[in-house]
Amino acid sequence: MRNTPTISGAQFSQATVSTFAATNGQALVTTRMASDTDGDCYLWYAYDGWNAIRLYRADDTGTIAFTQLGANFTPTAVAGDILRLESDGSTHTCKKNGVSQGTRTDATYATGQPGLAVGWAVAETDSEMDDWSGGDLAGGAVAKAHPALMAGPAAWCP
Repeated sequence: MRNTPTISGAQFSQATVSTFAATNGQALVTTRMASDTDGDCYLWYAYDGWNAIRLYRADDTGTIAFTQLGANFTPTAVAGDILRLESDGSTHTCKKNGVSQGTRTDATYATGQPGLAVGWAVAETDSEMDDWSGGDLAGGAVAKAHPALMAGPAAWCP
């Protein structure tokens, strides 16, 4: 999916974890993704192997390098959880089920599109995300919302 509306830098991305792979499940919502061919972005990244959720900055220079922003958030996500990442200025707020888990700051990327990704490290069971939406924090432009969107492996959706 390619989102075409112009979304301000003050944006959110939110989705429900519908299925979390039993082994190495991964579910991510992203903000400020540069394009469908450039993976620069911020990732609110749930992975059952960590028993935590982390916020990363992804830097795409041909291969993607991940920089963790601050300490882990605990516990990890489970099926039914709603993950939301809000990016406003240099502040990134990570929410699970509507409750802030904390904030991190990083000013590397100021613009881009909201999106999401799912995957698994061991090819046996998909992780899936439903009810994705993204858009401007102040209202206005909203990226395409989908009731059932994607399943792994490693599917990126700017």
